[in-house]
Amino acid sequence: MTYARTRSYVDDPELFAPSYVTESQRRKEEGLESSDEDEERREVKSIHELREAGEAKRIADEIDYLVGGLSNSEPLGVQRSSCLELCKKILARKFMENVRAHGFLPHLLEFTLAATDHIILAMTTFVYCGLLQDKRNLDHLALQPNVLTALGKALIIRDPLTSTLTSRFEKRLVADFKAVMASATFIGDILPAVSLKSIALKCIATLLSAKSLDVPSMQNQLHKMQVLVPIVEACSGLEAGTTDNSEMEISQSGSVISISGSHCIRILEFAVTADARNQALVASQPGFTDTLLQMAATHSSLAHLEQARSRKATAFVQRILSLLVNLTNSNPAASKAVGQSPWLSCVVRCAIVPNPLLNDVAVVADAYTPILTSPMELTYDSNEYLDGNSEQDGVDNFSIMMLAVALLANVAQHNAHNRDRIRAIDVSMQCARTPSCVQNCCCDARVSAVTCIASVVNQRLADEIADPNLAVLMGQTTMLLGFLITDNPQNRALALTNMTLHTHSFESVIEMLETFARVFERVASKPSTSPDTREKWSQQQQYQQASPPSLDASGDTQAVIAGLIRVFRGS
Repeated sequence: MTYARTRSYVDDPELFAPSYVTESQRRKEEGLESSDEDEERREVKSIHELREAGEAKRIADEIDYLVGGLSNSEPLGVQRSSCLELCKKILARKFMENVRAHGFLPHLLEFTLAATDHIILAMTTFVYCGLLQDKRNLDHLALQPNVLTALGKALIIRDPLTSTLTSRFEKRLVADFKAVMASATFIGDILPAVSLKSIALKCIATLLSAKSLDVPSMQNQLHKMQVLVPIVEACSGLEAGTTDNSEMEISQSGSVISISGSHCIRILEFAVTADARNQALVASQPGFTDTLLQMAATHSSLAHLEQARSRKATAFVQRILSLLVNLTNSNPAASKAVGQSPWLSCVVRCAIVPNPLLNDVAVVADAYTPILTSPMELTYDSNEYLDGNSEQDGVDNFSIMMLAVALLANVAQHNAHNRDRIRAIDVSMQCARTPSCVQNCCCDARVSAVTCIASVVNQRLADEIADPNLAVLMGQTTMLLGFLITDNPQNRALALTNMTLHTHSFESVIEMLETFARVFERVASKPSTSPDTREKWSQQQQYQQASPPSLDASGDTQAVIAGLIRVFRGS
């Protein structure tokens, strides 16, 4: 037997000798570290990774190309063509989600602020409208100090979408731009008669809905940009040629829901909350309070007639009432204008007649005491709302009645003529808000508004109200009655006549107000958990639902309640 081709281990001196192994080799042998072969295998990319990388590279190249065209050093034609290409790109969700990651937003803002061409500003406004549909972009842009200024420019320039163009190139460019807009889903609510102003209003309203906002700074920008008056004119149709019936959604009853009007109300509500300058500016516009009350009456009627649109129309009425409460707060001129309006009857009915189509009316026990569910107990399913609009969350009779009572309190508190005006309004506690009752109640069983309010107080004082939120509503209604009978013997006599469950006296009212005062005294003395929490809560409450002065837990509130107690005692 031969071992010529076989290695002999017998004479191998290194067979049992210790061998040197590197630390790296040892870790690989023990499985603690990947081998070279595994590393080579890991470098191989999957087809999905390759496609993702290619897509990211393509988007980056497109953004770099567009950035090159959006430069003030480029000819106007190049800038316009680049803007049109950007409008096409923004329709792709993948592109819209990546623009922030590639640092495109600061460059777009700089370009928009410097732009003066009306067609370019129309296209950049459309681009911003698309960008703001992404929540991350919205939160990012809300923190940029000049975005509001850039969007506000679109409200004061000539609209290329509705004006006459002379250049053949501009006509073709705008036609292509309109074709792009027609395929955009994010402006579907303002199509087909879209205008630059309607797009800008939608952008600004969306921007102001962001959670992370410097509210005083934004309010100051709105004032400095001088856009509040154009917004008022767009809302009321006072500016010639701006009223566009095609922007209205006509209901079977003849009522309308204005999309651009809704955006205007949201912006103005934000602008005037706790801002005296903006309040005075908006309230001084001739006829605007009448316009607001007319819109509230129209949409309130729609909310009572159509179940499908009830919540959407009520949300609009709620914003209008909140805006009016802010405008009449410590503003005698605005309070006088609201009190003299022929549409005031709508506010009275909103204060005392709940809407049975909303889900917080459990039972209507009789004509005066609708049983409301506590706002804290209501649950909302966002899928049931029209258009999936989350701003309709919290729309209920409680909010509408609170705001309407607060508005009437502002109107009656410091104006004796308004107290007579409210007494002269005849309403029915069972008014169904039919088209014939839009402006004034035409029902058969009509009585004075003071009678209705006193009857509500009379019945609710007799009921045991355990829910604190509904008790606040009761307290507000009682305070309104006190304002109405102040220095007004006729209103006082009407109120006493209807206190049938309390021996035609105000003793129960006085007792309730004293309890109400103690409750607010405890609220005022209760310390907040932290200044940051208090400030955040305050801003949120101010924006979502303006509260009347009588709901402010302060020393002034105590003085007001003490004064009303004296009024009810007749001293």
